[in-house]
Amino acid sequence: MTVTASTFCQLTAHQAVSNGAVASVDELWALAEMVDAMKARMLVDVGGGLAMRRAWWSMVTTVVGVDPAPAVLTGADEGPVTVLHGHPGDRVTVSRLTDQVARSRVDVMALHPQPDDPAAEVQRLVASYERLVRPGGLLAVFGIARHSGVRAWWESSRNAYKQRSELVAVVEPIGVAVIHTPGEGASHG
Repeated sequence: MTVTASTFCQLTAHQAVSNGAVASVDELWALAEMVDAMKARMLVDVGGGLAMRRAWWSMVTTVVGVDPAPAVLTGADEGPVTVLHGHPGDRVTVSRLTDQVARSRVDVMALHPQPDDPAAEVQRLVASYERLVRPGGLLAVFGIARHSGVRAWWESSRNAYKQRSELVAVVEPIGVAVIHTPGEGASHG
């Protein structure tokens, strides 16, 4: 039996959501297809949790995660995924991540702001992490339809993103804004 890339992305999305990822299967499937199509090599997931990191690792060779608190599971359960523990909005955490990826090109940055983050905090998170994405990479911000602070950030930022980069997709019900960063769109392939 041959599994197509789209089927693999769909199965990966189903498995992630079944394991507790806070996303809809359709949203994650759409994003997984974008990540697969660009042949991403490095993905950073900020605040997505273990289920999301496992899904990304099935698709991307290097995954770095940022989590606010140490995981309950042992490091062995993370496999080859590097996890930095610290509050995603803390400058020390951002600095540690910057050092971690300094010699690499981040192809995809997946940001999962907290449900109670105000719009100003979401803006600060996006500004802190977006700069680490290579030209032509993707920035995915989860929660634009579900969380009021993220939704407020998106409503105030949407026009600015339309002017300086390509809006790839906004998918409901959780809402994921996928933004193509300015620059060369060439894949690694």
